[in-house]
Order: sequence, then structure tokens, then C-alpha cells
Amino acid sequence: MTTMKFNLFVLPTVPGTYEERRALRPIARRNDRYQQMLQELRDITVLAGNSLYASATGIEASSTVAGDVYVGNDGTITATAIGAYASAYGIAASAAAGYVDIANYGAINATSAGYAATGIYVSGSDDVDV
Repeated sequence: MTTMKFNLFVLPTVPGTYEERRALRPIARRNDRYQQMLQELRDITVLAGNSLYASATGIEASSTVAGDVYVGNDGTITATAIGAYASAYGIAASAAAGYVDIANYGAINATSAGYAATGIYVSGSDDVDV
């Protein structure tokens, strides 16, 4: 049996249609909607955690053609992987042909239950600055 490897990248958003967002402004302060978002995020995380090869990334940026990659962080990034071969990356950045530049002024928390956890993972064929 072959297992698909995948990376989980989630940008949580308080659920609601455009009409609901207008009517319930500010929707993010509604406890029921916020709890719904957390439950949906938990469901996705449990699904990924049940897979052996899932990974989690806080910020991912890459360029596959000639181009530069710049990543900035001044907040908190948390990436947690719980599968047997799962990896967690706080920031993952790569460029096939170009520069990679990361400016991190925040906190990065990367944890993995059984495999690799990396705060900042950078790869590039040219100049790499962290």
C-alpha cells in the first residue's frame, strides 16, 4: 500500500457568508462562530494527524522559476505534526533559481511527535540569507 505524503497549511477563518459577515459585524467577536472555526480546525488537524506522512508548516514560500523569495515574520508561528513520519516547519522557504531571504523577528514553535521539527527550513540554488 502506498501512502500519499502531504503538507498541511491552514489559514483559519471565522466561518460565514458575505451576507452573514455584514449582518454580524464584527463576526470574529461572536463566540459561537469562533468556536465553530476552532472545531473545524481541530477536525482538519485530527485528519492529518491520523496520516503517517503529513507535515505542518506555519509559512511556506517557494519559487520554481527565476525569482526571489522573501519571508517576514513579526508574530508567532506554531506548527505541530503528530504522525509517525510527520514533519513540522515554522517557516519553509525555497527558490529553484534566485535568492531566499528570511527576516524573523517573532517566535517560532515547531514540534513533531515522531519525526523532524524545524523552526526555519531554507533551500536555494543561489544566495540564502536568514
